[in-house]
Amino acid sequence: MKIGKAPSIGKIDNEIIKALKTSLTTVITDLFSRIIETEGFPKQWEMAEIRIFYKKGNKTNINNYRPICSSSNVNRIFMKVIKNRIYGKLDLNQGIEKAGFRRDFSTIGHINEHRIEVHFIFVGSNNAFDSVQHAEFWQTLANQGIPRKWIKIIRAIYKKVKAYVRTDVKGQVFEIEGDVRQGDPLSPNLFKTAY
Repeated sequence: MKIGKAPSIGKIDNEIIKALKTSLTTVITDLFSRIIETEGFPKQWEMAEIRIFYKKGNKTNINNYRPICSSSNVNRIFMKVIKNRIYGKLDLNQGIEKAGFRRDFSTIGHINEHRIEVHFIFVGSNNAFDSVQHAEFWQTLANQGIPRKWIKIIRAIYKKVKAYVRTDVKGQVFEIEGDVRQGDPLSPNLFKTAY
């Protein structure tokens, strides 16, 4: 967990978790074990807060703002645990040509290894993570041999995701469907498996 990041939706920042890791390890381990056993998770993990931050340029142009999604830090730790448990199988089942979001892989490594002439084309991938339907995740995870229990847990967490936009006040809560969760350590791997 990186230090200096915005606090989670539960107002528990990474510094507090790291400072209390010795005391929290047993509590968090018990919580995670219960989640894995029951395939149920805390209701607070369903909610995300979206804040809009100005990047640069004309302040009246909405494209010059970036939404940042904040959720429970404990949820992110749990998703990292799941990622670590399924990563080996996901990695094993990815084609050699897929270098993104993989340990010990890079596009530069591919270019150097094959000593091929390179031509660049830039394809806009605005909102790429928003373009994946959840049903694609579950099928591709199953096809790659991920145990059904892990798929059920991930699916349950993704099933009830809700968010609100925070400006000077809390906005109306709405459901999020058909995308990967911003800030979730497993999201890049889920996205990669669907494509």
